[in-house]
Amino acid sequence: MKVAITHPYSWPEVRRGAERITVETGRALAAKGHQVTMFTAGRAPGHDQKDGVRTVRYRRVFENPLRHEQWFGWRVFPDLVRGRFDAVHSLMPHDAIAAIRARRITRHVTVYEEMGNPYRSWWNGLPDRRARERVVREIDVYACMSRYSLRVLEEDWRRGGVVIPGGVQLEEFAPAPPREQKPTILFSGALAEPRKHLDTLLDAIALLARHEPDLRVWLSGPGDPSALLASARPEATARTTVLDLGQADEQSDRYARAWVKNNPALSRLSLRFGARWLRTTNGGPSHVG
Repeated sequence: MKVAITHPYSWPEVRRGAERITVETGRALAAKGHQVTMFTAGRAPGHDQKDGVRTVRYRRVFENPLRHEQWFGWRVFPDLVRGRFDAVHSLMPHDAIAAIRARRITRHVTVYEEMGNPYRSWWNGLPDRRARERVVREIDVYACMSRYSLRVLEEDWRRGGVVIPGGVQLEEFAPAPPREQKPTILFSGALAEPRKHLDTLLDAIALLARHEPDLRVWLSGPGDPSALLASARPEATARTTVLDLGQADEQSDRYARAWVKNNPALSRLSLRFGARWLRTTNGGPSHVG
């Protein structure tokens, strides 16, 4: 099968979940024998071939995210028509609309992979709301990352979908033989993004430190957390280390050495669970969300 994957941001220039998923999805499809082309954009244009995936990278024109995503949708459209793909797998609304428009000519199957939860109430406040609504109406296959997200799709938008869980390279992300000596929590994400709720984690650390004085926290990701750290309690800041962004292939080592990875995005950290984990864990791999 001839497959195109589209996403307006390229890995590792932008290091978020979606950008990494495009790489892993392309690699997995190529390993199954499919012919895969990745269309993306970044500071420098180019073409390359790696792990069986051909990547076409356009030069980014606009710094504003919304304008960039709209521009990327128009830019990728003619290549989707010329490519005559069997399926186009998109990860953002405007490139998904480009795939829908190109479908009228090429008759390919369109797939949209939702990275979050498609809450109608959340979308109402987004600048790309109309694009998202068109995608949910017209895309052939709407994919969610969990059964919960799929249920939101069904309840809020009255349409069905499929679950495509995020994949992991098990040979790369494996526990390290020696973990950190002290209990260490890894926060990996955009450090200044309010929706990631790093402030919640820092509040929790100040409380958990009463039960586990040796607790440590690593902050790994883009952005400047200085404002959050300045307003955090001393018990939290004294136990927090801000790691540099580093190379993309170094992230697996941080996951391997940490005792647990925490991501309190759009939720509240369970202090009771956290305290119980700290009392009972032997440093095995865990994920607290």
